[in-house]
Amino acid sequence: MRNREELDNSEPHSQAQMRIKHLESSSIDMVKVHRNPGVEVLGDFVEQAQIHEQLRKQNEELIKLNAEKDKLISVIAHDLRSPFNGLLGLAEMMASDDYYFSAADLKKHNKMLFESLSNIYALLDNLLEWSMVAGKSREASPKRINLCSLVANCIEISKLPALRKNIKIINKVDDQWFVFVDQRMIASVLDNLLSNAVKFTNRDGFVIAFAQKTANNMIEVSITDTGVGIPTEDFCKLFKIEQGVRSKGTEGELSTGLGLLLCKEFVEKNNGNIGVVSKEGSGSTFSFTLPLSTQE
Repeated sequence: MRNREELDNSEPHSQAQMRIKHLESSSIDMVKVHRNPGVEVLGDFVEQAQIHEQLRKQNEELIKLNAEKDKLISVIAHDLRSPFNGLLGLAEMMASDDYYFSAADLKKHNKMLFESLSNIYALLDNLLEWSMVAGKSREASPKRINLCSLVANCIEISKLPALRKNIKIINKVDDQWFVFVDQRMIASVLDNLLSNAVKFTNRDGFVIAFAQKTANNMIEVSITDTGVGIPTEDFCKLFKIEQGVRSKGTEGELSTGLGLLLCKEFVEKNNGNIGVVSKEGSGSTFSFTLPLSTQE
């Protein structure tokens, strides 16, 4: 047994330990009390930064959409005014008693009428498609499609303007290829590329469609022509609405520049990419990738 003196000497030590433990506990509580507001402040800062970034992205998107809207209005004003002026002038002549039209004249004017109306229709069709894409109301609905059949159907649409210029369109796409895409979107891509190929190819030329498998289960579709080609400085402008390239075909066919913008949007909505290889005076090849369908 310890004597009284030893017990008296041990009490201060024990009390000191208790005080130390109490202080440690108090310190921990104080740290906790002081730490929480800091964490909350940091959390608020991070949240505000995220909101600021979202607002910045939304602002950039609005600026882009506004620029696209202005471009569309400009295209409508320019490209609809020109053919309508021609139609109004022709209609005025035909309605006037001051003009006599022979059979040859009527045939010539009917041809002009048909070409003007065709150009207006193509422009309005592209504008409608573009407005749906820009408004985010047109989303892809992919399904398994035979690529060769799709290309063949689109070639039929371009056959008439090709026949007028004695241009041969050849389908070299293997009928074994199936792709997983939105049929209407990719048909629009093919229609635009085939139409452009015919438009910018001289008489007695060729347009060839072919496809090959690439990495990552993708198919690369290419439309090659023997046309006039594209100047190198115009490559970077082809797929941008604010810098669209607008030029006439080899026989004066009109071009709005909207077709290639649609092609880019539709290909990307189907998880692909589009590009061009061309040399002025030696023709062009527009190629785009599509996901290969692995289903049976």
